[in-house]
Amino acid sequence: MKKIFAFTIMLGVMISLAFAVSAASITGYVKTGSGTAINNALVNFTQAGVEINSTTTNASGFYNLSMNSPAIYNITVSAAGFDPGVDLNVPILGDEERNYTISPAPTGNVSGYVLETNGTGISNATVQLKQGASTVASATSAANGSFSFTNVLANSSGISYNLTAFKTSYNTNTTGIVLYNNTVNNTNVTLSMTLSQVSGYAFYNNSPISGANVDLYDSLGNLKASNQTNASGYYAFIIAGGNYSLIVSSSDGQYQNINQSIGLTNGINTTQNFTLTALGKIGVTVYGSSGLLSGATVTVNYAGAPSLIDKTNGFYETYSIPFGTYTVTISVSGYQSGNLVGTLSTSVLNGTQSFGSITLTPTPITSGGTTGGSGVTTLPYAYAQIANGSGAEFSWITMSAGNNFISITAPQIPLYGVTLVTGTTKYNTKLSVVKLSSLPADVKEVKNAYSILEINKTNINDSELGSVVMQFKVEKSWLTSSSIDSSNVRLSRYKDGSWSDLTTSKMSEDGSYVYYTANSPGFSIFAIYAPETTSCTENWICSDWSVCASQNQIRVCYDTNNCTTETTKPSVSRDCTVINNTPNITEPLQPYIKITSPVNGSTVSFNSADLKFEFGNFTAVRCYYVINDTSVNMTSCANVTIPISSSGLYDLKIVAVDDKNNTYSDSVQFGASIISVDPRLIAVVVVVIVIVIASLIIVLRSENNNGKSDSSNGKRKGKSK
Repeated sequence: MKKIFAFTIMLGVMISLAFAVSAASITGYVKTGSGTAINNALVNFTQAGVEINSTTTNASGFYNLSMNSPAIYNITVSAAGFDPGVDLNVPILGDEERNYTISPAPTGNVSGYVLETNGTGISNATVQLKQGASTVASATSAANGSFSFTNVLANSSGISYNLTAFKTSYNTNTTGIVLYNNTVNNTNVTLSMTLSQVSGYAFYNNSPISGANVDLYDSLGNLKASNQTNASGYYAFIIAGGNYSLIVSSSDGQYQNINQSIGLTNGINTTQNFTLTALGKIGVTVYGSSGLLSGATVTVNYAGAPSLIDKTNGFYETYSIPFGTYTVTISVSGYQSGNLVGTLSTSVLNGTQSFGSITLTPTPITSGGTTGGSGVTTLPYAYAQIANGSGAEFSWITMSAGNNFISITAPQIPLYGVTLVTGTTKYNTKLSVVKLSSLPADVKEVKNAYSILEINKTNINDSELGSVVMQFKVEKSWLTSSSIDSSNVRLSRYKDGSWSDLTTSKMSEDGSYVYYTANSPGFSIFAIYAPETTSCTENWICSDWSVCASQNQIRVCYDTNNCTTETTKPSVSRDCTVINNTPNITEPLQPYIKITSPVNGSTVSFNSADLKFEFGNFTAVRCYYVINDTSVNMTSCANVTIPISSSGLYDLKIVAVDDKNNTYSDSVQFGASIISVDPRLIAVVVVVIVIVIASLIIVLRSENNNGKSDSSNGKRKGKSK
């Protein structure tokens, strides 16, 4: 029995030795799939969700940990920007090397705009990308309200984040998103103001006005704020609600001021656009019998406009007045009155537009004049004119230095006026204007030509001319039949073997003609023509509709391609009804579904997991779950138990479908650690038990033999007695 007891003790010792705890050195490397070492990767050993020991890799990706053995651990390897590596139920029996390869984590991008309630972008707003209470990234919205986040952690099942945007004077707003790998999630965040805002655009002729002054006054006339429109014509004020006046003006005096009353309400963005009236000046040149004429009374038929100012001798100019068609009346003692009719147009903003020149008929000259042959009348310091077939000829005995205007009345010539500026007095000067039926053989043809003119001179050189201003007209019927826009007409001069377009300006028009001026360095052959142009496609952009007033709303539309046509222009006015009482509107609750078990990031220790979830604000007609890309239909939209076959990392997604075939989903990721015994450990225990049993059998047999020997010895002793 003593030996049995001894072997029992030996059995316990051997079993204890088999399971004795000792320190094991666990080493290895953490690298990428291409073999690149990963620095500062975390290697973590846990048991039942509790950390036992951890360390980080060095620059070579190497780690070294001391762990108790024998034991079973869950090993997790993680690094910033990489998918974690998970090794579950790892038996540690002694020193060993364990190397790990982890892959870059899948990512996606997030972008969008921070917007006003009216859709206008908000600049310099702070946008935070959050996961739970943790801020993943932060950005500031650009001038147009845009923001973006790149390389954000994502996966094929989608990771839930929150976008939170905030800015002073606005209420903070948070929007939930789900980001899938290799995708871009475009989500906008709308902020409502804590104060009121008035904003809008200033336009002229459907084009934005930059640099216009916008002043905001309260009901007592106190200036509360000032602003200037940006390159898009946009302005904005954020201020407490109340009654105000907006005054819009241009610092350069190009536009007529506008005063607009407006009521503002806190929390509401009010749009107020302005269409400004452009201003310009009318200029006329007045000639008498001896040249430029001063002292004339020049008036324009615009209410409140004073007489034109004589800026220089013979040149008269109005104050700034709105664009439109006007009649200018000229009168002076000793001359018959005359009128000029023209249109002050968009070609000049706060500039001076010439309505042309007029020569008043003086009292008949009784001395100092001569009459030439063939109907040519020569007047000192003036001009004479003669019709000569397809042209006209002019001659002077004396041409004074300065401005010399020629009025051409020949109906066959589209040129109706020429102004010469000479530095010295010229004598016996002639000028002929001829309309050519065809170009000389050595002159290149001009396409879309309306008229070809040749102007020749005698006793005056181009170099002696300070400038030449040519006035001509083009029939509207030709423009229409040739499908030519009147703004495309040019006067071109042929000189030294080539054509050169002159600076040409459209001045005015009437029922039959469009009138132009062009500056030329001298005389030669001229072509009135229109360059070939490509077709223009209108592209209209419109502002928001104005507040309903007097049963009408307006907006401003402009063509970004400046085609000068309005074929596809949208409507800029519509009827509306003012609603005095706006009912309170409660936004509908948003549908949702959420997994409550298993918790994201948790670990289960059994061969099944309970899928518990909740949903609301929609009627679910069908549900299914997806675990590691395997889809399983559910008999009802209720909690269910999911079988787990092995330890590992699981992606779980619940999907519900409503009666309109809309889908709602939520996802979690969890681990499974099913307890199992390492076969090597079992083999060790079995060997120990076999050895112990064999030893016990040997001992028992030995005891049995010894017993028999003792019995025989006893019998012998008895006999000997």
